[in-house]
Amino acid sequence: ATGETITLSVQLTLNEPVPEGAQVSLKIKKEGLIDIPLPCLEIEGLHIGSCDYDADTLLAEAEAGDHAICPTYFPEGQECKTPLNPGVYGAGDPLVLTLPDIPAVIADLLASGTYYADATILLADGSEMACIFIRVELTA
Repeated sequence: ATGETITLSVQLTLNEPVPEGAQVSLKIKKEGLIDIPLPCLEIEGLHIGSCDYDADTLLAEAEAGDHAICPTYFPEGQECKTPLNPGVYGAGDPLVLTLPDIPAVIADLLASGTYYADATILLADGSEMACIFIRVELTA
């Protein structure tokens, strides 16, 4: 899979601001006869899988590197940090990601199959603001 590309085309409309202190709780499972939850793994300082993330930490990661999404996929004037103001995020040209060298432990987990991911945005007080889910099929 190293060197393969993934093309993402996403559009998200925020109707309410995502305030400072927001957290993202991500839960991922591989679907099958028996669903297999993907644990939260730390690989070279990067947390991958069903983890809890600080929104500003995620946005800082999204601003760095060759595939930065800020400011390209953000509304004009929106900084790459919370609060995220109402507006349309994404759209435009698709984001093309090239897969890096993937450790065998991750490659084995991410074999072909159908995956379900649920991301819950939590406010600083722990209350739920929003929930987003996706279902993706990976093929070899």
